[in-house]
Amino acid sequence: MARETETEAAPESAASEASQGPSPRVSWGRNRLDGSGGTPARQGERPAALASCTGGWRTDHPTIEPRAIPDVAASLRVIASRVLAISAVAGAMGCAVSPGRAASPEAGACGWPVAPVVLRQTADTVYQSWTYDADRLPASADPSRLPALAAFLDTVRGRVGALDARALLRRQVAFYASRPDSDSQGEAANGRLVLGGSAGALRPASCLEALLVEEQAARFPMTSHPTEFHALVMERGEAGARQVRVYFAGSGAPWPPKADPLLERVAADRREGWRAVAHLHNHPFLFANGDIAGANAPSLSDVQFWRFLRESYGIESARVTNGFATFQAPAAAFSRLRARGDR
Repeated sequence: MARETETEAAPESAASEASQGPSPRVSWGRNRLDGSGGTPARQGERPAALASCTGGWRTDHPTIEPRAIPDVAASLRVIASRVLAISAVAGAMGCAVSPGRAASPEAGACGWPVAPVVLRQTADTVYQSWTYDADRLPASADPSRLPALAAFLDTVRGRVGALDARALLRRQVAFYASRPDSDSQGEAANGRLVLGGSAGALRPASCLEALLVEEQAARFPMTSHPTEFHALVMERGEAGARQVRVYFAGSGAPWPPKADPLLERVAADRREGWRAVAHLHNHPFLFANGDIAGANAPSLSDVQFWRFLRESYGIESARVTNGFATFQAPAAAFSRLRARGDR
């Protein structure tokens, strides 16, 4: 199924990025476990599989069988088969280009209820969104039903053993605690807060979080080409009639793309009654240099950016996922976590 595109892709340059408005003065990403430090940020749905259209299309059309004149009957059968073939192709094309719809997942299964709207795409960078009724997406996910995520987690499991988010956090805390510099000590402190549960909750990844990792893992081999994406989750309406809008930005770089194109839309949505309920990004696994990573503790730079989002866009929570587990912190806890520049 083709994506619905809202704006035409245009070549990107440093000048065009600079013209998109001010970026928060933060560096993005977490410090690496090899001590090299985080990379400062400059800050599709894959084309969906063609949905089956047979639900509204008869597949049992009667065959034309005039018998009086054999050669005429043969000709009419050829014509009829061609008409049916053309009709089937037209029906499939109509299904493929129907805007804003995705292949419907099985009842209760984790899958996008709508196709993404591509907001901007340049080279390997994509900004896109999904808008849907909240009750159309289940709360939980079975990662084995999401092929790219399942393959990614199978590879991770083969490298680190059982997928244990707390074990990964303990490993990261021990590494940072062994280093004397203040930044490393701050990273270790954040890991302890996550393990202790005093700054938020560590839980299994939700359906939405799993779908976003699936989106990125389908675009890049995440174990050999680790990348970070980020997303902003908006909501509007009351329980029972709630809408969700998810803005996503991903690229082939190790860090997330510049946030400004998403934040401009967040600001516009807030003026129309939407709430910014969460910022979400992933922490990838880094195997090439021996840094396993994949831990859910927010980095000093993450927390700095979260505080900016809280003050400027009223963000209500923030999440860090690795594809199977997610740490979620309410905005009130951002001040308890350590940020870059804290004394």
